[in-house]
Amino acid sequence: MLAGNSAGHPSPLRPIDPYRPFLLETLTKFPMLTSARSLQMLIERGYVRSSSHLRHLVAGMRPRPATEAYLRLRTLPGEQAQV
Repeated sequence: MLAGNSAGHPSPLRPIDPYRPFLLETLTKFPMLTSARSLQMLIERGYVRSSSHLRHLVAGMRPRPATEAYLRLRTLPGEQAQV
């Protein structure tokens, strides 16, 4: 199966493409799931690529935690006594 790119030329599917929806759904449900466990789950479904390739892809697909705002405390020398 071929997919089109922006230039209109057909390009072959990457090996991870058939597994991407499953991986996205799994990482959404379990954001702390390790890449090693993800690899085991994909191997059970027929994935045959290396673990380092999958680690790179999972790092980009993993949902990022919400950032927290905080107030940075800035003091001049001598304002606080550290004991």
